[in-house]
Parts: sequence; C-alpha cells; structure tokens
Amino acid sequence: MSTPFLLRKALTDTESPLLIASGGSYYFKSITVSNSLNSTAHFYLAVTAGRAFAEIGDFIVYRYDITGYNFLTLNDILVPDGHELRGWAVTSGVLSVVGSGVFE
Repeated sequence: MSTPFLLRKALTDTESPLLIASGGSYYFKSITVSNSLNSTAHFYLAVTAGRAFAEIGDFIVYRYDITGYNFLTLNDILVPDGHELRGWAVTSGVLSVVGSGVFE
C-alpha cells in the first residue's frame, strides 16, 4: 500500500542524508531544488547503498549546476528499499529541497 510522502530538507556544503534507508522504497514524481538567492551553486544528489558517503559505484549520483536559476525540478526519482538519498551543495548559501512522492 502506498503512503503519500513529503520531503523538505536543506542542502548545505556538508553531505547529509535527505532520506535514511528504510524498509520500503520511495518514489518521487518530482523533486524541486530552490536557489532563492540566485547564487552561484551546483549540487549533488546521490542514491547510495547505505554507505555514510556517496562514492563512485553508488547506485546513482547526479550533479546539477543551478547557477542563474531560481529553481530546478527533477522528475521520476526512485530510492529503492535499503538505499538512502543523500545530498550536498557547493554554494555560498543554502538550497532547499521539496519533493512529493509515495512510500511503499
């Protein structure tokens, strides 16, 4: 049975879990990253296999440059059972992450 899930977190210059590994999968129809200060920034999102830090060989690692944009929307993000969604940003400010999805 699917349960609606709302993700709201901040991306800073320190890698941190946005979702911890759990007994189910998360599917996000969309995740929006906001750059409200319109600062120079790029950020990383990683779906990791339960390691403390994202590494080469992890399931998926995304790098996005959001410089000059107020927001960026990513579609169809799956975080499988036993995996974490981790993120960090290279910016002078803080980016916010909002996602609407389901937990199964």
